[in-house]
Amino acid sequence: MDLFFEKIEPLLKSSGLSDAEFEKQLGLPRSTVYDWRKKRSKSYWKHLPQIALKLGVSVGMLLSNEPLPNYLSEPPCQNETISHIPPELVKELENSKLELENLIKVKKKKLAELIEETDLSLSQMDIIERMIYYICKTQQK
Repeated sequence: MDLFFEKIEPLLKSSGLSDAEFEKQLGLPRSTVYDWRKKRSKSYWKHLPQIALKLGVSVGMLLSNEPLPNYLSEPPCQNETISHIPPELVKELENSKLELENLIKVKKKKLAELIEETDLSLSQMDIIERMIYYICKTQQK
């Protein structure tokens, strides 16, 4: 299994981030992703926790032999409209989506700070990520 081509690259594409944006947000040198793509480097192994966090998946999901679920590897449809939904409901849903996205950003930032401050094993980080995912899911209801 080539982790970059089977997991990281599809997630990076669906995130909408350019290679440069992704590198900058992870604090990686320019052309790092290009080097991964050209198989010049496999330095992504030492950045797995940060990559997983940035791409919204667990380290366990990246390392598993299971393929990515389609909803993770396919880019979302940005320009689709549904005409039969009342405009006030659309606005309410957009506001809820923004609130949830902001909450997730805060949780991811706290997790990133925790990772930097502690020396956690991959399994411990996976547990923490699952806890944050569960918290976010329960707050959606």
